[in-house]
Amino acid sequence: MKYESGIVLFLLLLPLKMDAQIKGVVISTETRIPVRDIVVTTDKGERSVTAWDGTFLLRDTSFHELSMGNVHYERRVMYREELTDTIELIPKLNALGEVVVIGHARKGAEFNRRFSVEKEELKAIDRASPNSGTFSVGELARKRNKKRIERMNKIVRNY
Repeated sequence: MKYESGIVLFLLLLPLKMDAQIKGVVISTETRIPVRDIVVTTDKGERSVTAWDGTFLLRDTSFHELSMGNVHYERRVMYREELTDTIELIPKLNALGEVVVIGHARKGAEFNRRFSVEKEELKAIDRASPNSGTFSVGELARKRNKKRIERMNKIVRNY
């Protein structure tokens, strides 16, 4: 009788073991939105990929460690005990390294004529302005250039 009750108990608990599976949702820590195409891999070799709604399903629950990530998110490793129904992943920062820009001055009279204001033009503007004694466009342009040069020198000294 004891043997038969053990078999009955085993047969009753067997479907529970077969239905045991882990479901979860992967979200972004920045946006709190579910993330698709995250590869979820267990240390036992089971592999799952999150669907459009960020959900994944693991049928084998005998794993100890779980890792997840993809190209756009940092890889995260979790133990089974840490696992919750919602898992947050940190997006990767795709920052550039040092960028070097090399430029060459354009030469030619046409370029200089097109992008510079001649001193005679500034003097003519000063003479034509109604309050020529108090305000000078030419003086303003010279002050701006002087301030810009001072600012650039300060940056170079502190670099």
